[in-house]
Amino acid sequence: MKKTKVTVLALALLMMLTAIAPTFAKNFNLPEGVSRSYWAGGICVVALTTTWPPLPAAPATQLRIDVRHHEAGTYGAGDSLNIDARTPSGGWLPVTYFTTNTDPAFLTFIRKVYYRLPIGMGTLNAKYVPASDLTVERQGNRITAELKTKQTVLWAKLSTTPAFVQVDIPPFKLELDQVGGSLHLDFEEDLSSYSGYVFYEDMMGFDGNGVLTCSAWNFVNHPVTLSPRPYCGITMHGITTYFPPPPA
Repeated sequence: MKKTKVTVLALALLMMLTAIAPTFAKNFNLPEGVSRSYWAGGICVVALTTTWPPLPAAPATQLRIDVRHHEAGTYGAGDSLNIDARTPSGGWLPVTYFTTNTDPAFLTFIRKVYYRLPIGMGTLNAKYVPASDLTVERQGNRITAELKTKQTVLWAKLSTTPAFVQVDIPPFKLELDQVGGSLHLDFEEDLSSYSGYVFYEDMMGFDGNGVLTCSAWNFVNHPVTLSPRPYCGITMHGITTYFPPPPA
């Protein structure tokens, strides 16, 4: 996935929004088409020690797991789980976006943001999951997340005809704990080669460590890493602002 500097238009909008409100004050007085979410959560990387998913799906060696409790946002509150797969070129491919947000407009928005990527394809990879099956919780400086039921998604195949095959994301539990000092991370994500969206992440939290338990992967308190930066870390106060493509 392409990562470059934010476009001039998006940067100008961001500067205007920053002038309107303090960094972490909740502000939804946004320009037309701009969306925002306030959240707490964690982002980590897990190295898989077994061949998964099974053939004919393309095996993954690393997954980036992004779990968030959205306290408020343009589309309301809810928990989310986003999984990216490491590509052979060393980049990250956004594969899934599960949410407990019951507003159908939110999933429509997410699929629009990730258009031409797996998350934007149909209804399997970006979908509603009941709050009883997906939880993300902040407990002090600790984040816990649990996917309690398997979720079927489309996954790239080694061969290209057809290009995708159905794969089950297994249930798992993730625990992230603070270690060390505070972090303030901010960066832009440019999807101009896909949907045209650009989004800006502002994350304040901590470094830490974590473990993942998943019977399908034979993991019991398996260590995960909270690097590389700027993505990974424990976030106590996060703001994501989505800028739509500039007018044609």
